[in-house]
Amino acid sequence: MSNVQIILLTEGQYMLIPRFAAPMISKDGILGPYKIMADKIYKGMQGIPQEKMEDPTIWYSGGLYHLIVNYHGVDTSYHFTSPNGINNWKSRGIAFKKDAEIFKYTNGVVNNWAMVQRMTVYVENGHPTHFLFSVIDVHKGKDKANDNHGSKIVIVPFNGKAFDKYMKK
Repeated sequence: MSNVQIILLTEGQYMLIPRFAAPMISKDGILGPYKIMADKIYKGMQGIPQEKMEDPTIWYSGGLYHLIVNYHGVDTSYHFTSPNGINNWKSRGIAFKKDAEIFKYTNGVVNNWAMVQRMTVYVENGHPTHFLFSVIDVHKGKDKANDNHGSKIVIVPFNGKAFDKYMKK
């Protein structure tokens, strides 16, 4: 297991989403055991890569479970939703692309990063309010000891109330 995300469900169960994005449930606490409930959520979906998908993040808001999964190597992430987090997943298309100026300040300044990975979400009062990204200005393997290329966490504010309202449409 690697690159996992865990979410506490309303029934007191825990859902774990591993790198391969197959929902797993534990009824016995956060330490498990976990039971695989379904195949990877994007299996067979038209227009969605079937390999090299990783770094899932999951949250619940607006009556839906949301999952974003990164397509490794292209740095494009896809958004999926489900009413129950187990099945009936629907592709909502591209969530973001690394090169789409997603780190743009209100004054117009844009930060471009060589690598953008492991997006996570912060939910407050039932709505996502911030997205967090792990970024670095060089590609993997180019970051050496005692250089100035250390990875960083970038926090991006997000209007989750408007997002959830839009998703209900």
